[in-house]
Amino acid sequence: MPRFTKECSHCSSVVKFSYNYCPQCGAEEGGNNQCQNYDERKLITAYFRKDHEYSRIVELLEKEYNVTMSIRTLKNPLNQFNLKHRNAVHDEETVRQRVEDILNGPGCMGGYRSVWHTLKLQGMQVPRDVVEQLVRELEPEGCAERKAKSLKRRRFVSPGPDYSWHADGYDKLKPYGFPIHVAIDGWSRKILWLKVCRSNNLPEIPASFYLECVAEQSGCPEKVRTDNGTENGTIAIMQCLFRDDINAHS
Repeated sequence: MPRFTKECSHCSSVVKFSYNYCPQCGAEEGGNNQCQNYDERKLITAYFRKDHEYSRIVELLEKEYNVTMSIRTLKNPLNQFNLKHRNAVHDEETVRQRVEDILNGPGCMGGYRSVWHTLKLQGMQVPRDVVEQLVRELEPEGCAERKAKSLKRRRFVSPGPDYSWHADGYDKLKPYGFPIHVAIDGWSRKILWLKVCRSNNLPEIPASFYLECVAEQSGCPEKVRTDNGTENGTIAIMQCLFRDDINAHS
């Protein structure tokens, strides 16, 4: 089992120690023993690389793991783990290769700030001006387009109402027992459902919202847009069955 996690006493799913409710089954979790799983180096390094301020790191340690320390005390492990914002040591060829990989991958649309932040999350402390110079050198056309604000954005076009429904879950409030699932109509932006549920990870729960909405609207959309999560598999199956039935009787 990964560090800083525990098993849900009801469904045996792996959840974080800081969660008061299980994201899978929605059951309330009891007390935890964060202090027994406290790894100072790993935690402080992770928070530092996420660009949290020192005051925020101290707050997270106290809230999540019951570890109380001052900002002055925090600087000792930061120095010990060689975590510094300034005077970072970096290998230029390694940084160049990593920046090139980012620009050729999913981060191709981002500017040098996005690339710099990605490098920081990966543990590479590189001055921002160095990253800016490398991005200008490796992608001059993209820099010119971003500077001119002439990037071509993709356009979403919906022919009319109930052509496409867009559904997704909202997980930020899950640790407090409030999983949310929502869907809107792509043409009118009408909210089709906005539900606080026991869990938005179980496929049958979003599927029940979909069925209720189909009954209310007296029909299904031509397309349903969701992410590739397993919780959306049942909705995809029902949508295919409904559309096949409609086409068979049209």
